[in-house]
Order: sequence, then structure tokens, then C-alpha cells
Amino acid sequence: MQKLCVLLFLCTLMIEESYAGTQNTCATSPDCPLFPNQNDATVSLQELTQKVQSKHWIMIYYSEFAAKQTYGKCNFRWNAPDSEQNVNRELMCYNHELKDCEDYAQKVKRMSDDCSRASESNVTSKLMDAKFFSQNLDQYFWYDSCYEYNDANQCTIRYLDLLVRKDRYPDSDENDSELDLQGLPWHQIVSDLKNHFNMEISDVKMKFSWKGPECGFDGKIIQETSTATRGGINFLALFLILIITCMF
Repeated sequence: MQKLCVLLFLCTLMIEESYAGTQNTCATSPDCPLFPNQNDATVSLQELTQKVQSKHWIMIYYSEFAAKQTYGKCNFRWNAPDSEQNVNRELMCYNHELKDCEDYAQKVKRMSDDCSRASESNVTSKLMDAKFFSQNLDQYFWYDSCYEYNDANQCTIRYLDLLVRKDRYPDSDENDSELDLQGLPWHQIVSDLKNHFNMEISDVKMKFSWKGPECGFDGKIIQETSTATRGGINFLALFLILIITCMF
């Protein structure tokens, strides 16, 4: 009886250890955690179809990894795939230097690795690829894209953008860009940024982009001046800094 109790105790410890976040792996997919962390921000192809596709997304933050960027407000939309599973990714941005709209639309093909992590690449040139990171895909995701690699397979032209759903206040006019950014899960947003990219919102490379004129998907300017949210962006920035300071 004593031996049986010891055996049961050891089995319980083994099970508890496996659920505590040890890096056990699948035999068929050695790089995939058997029990992945619930906060790993993995996005699957099914989630992209259900939660991202055909919805209107806007970029509120971007990262300057190299040269200073000249674009401001950007609108994103991933349309339904065609018969060959190619997706038209619409992307229209306002360029502050040109004082005009620029169209960065691309036809992309989605794929999934052995761990069910979704990514996409350009259909024709293969020079562009991108990954998605989010713990709450209903509200936001980090869009990490690369447009050029060197001989060492290192990305030399990279963009890291924070995209959120384009929600407005209920009493806002359709052409008024007064966005409702309240209720965004900033603790998850900053956690993903830190865990996957070792960056913080307060880094000098991180730039708030939702300001100035806005371009519609038709390439026309639809809003010359706007505010980001009621209460002002300064309050939001201070609030973010307080969150980051408390968390990290």
C-alpha cells in the first residue's frame, strides 16, 4: 500500500510539472510546445479567417527600424481568398512628405507551419512575408512584415505595426475619425511587444501614427484633421507609460 501511494504521488508530480510550462514537445513537431503558454500570442489560419478577414483595421503604432517613415494613418483590410487561396490585402496610407495617399496593396498567400502559426507572403515576388501576434485577435494584433532580406537571410526592410479594429463612438459621424480606443487590452499589447520583440511602447522607435489626414481605400483623402480619442492622446500616452512601468 505504501509503494502504491508513493507511485501515485510521483505520477501526480509528473503531471503537475508538465502543466507548469515545461518545454515538452510533440514527437512529430519537435519545435512545437506540447503545452504552449496561453499568452504566446500564436495566431492560426482559422483565426485569421474568422476574426481578421474582411474587417477594417487601422494602424495606430509603427516602428522605425531604419530610415524615418513619412506615412501617417494607414487602413488595412484582408479580403476573402480567391479560388487559388490568394488574398487581396488592401493597404492605403497617407504620406506626409508627398501630402497624398499611397496604395500598398498586395496579393498574398497565407500558410501555416507545423505548429499551426499563420503567416503570409507575396504571391508574385516572394520578397514580402509577414507574421501575426495577438492574445486577443478580436481587438488587436501586431503585424510583423519584411520586404527585403540580405545574403545572410536577415531582414533589412522591416515594419512592425500595431493594428486595431476601426471602432468609432456611437454618436460619431461616419467621416469623423474620432476613434474609440477605450477598452483595448493594453496589458496584452505591451506584453506581446516585450515578449516577442523585446521592445516597449515608450521606445523611441515606436511612433503613434493615427494623426493627420486619412485616406480611404479608394485613394482619396476623407479627413483632413482629427483627434484620436475623446480625452486626447496625451492622456492615453501617459496611461500607457504607467502600465508599462508597473508591469516591467
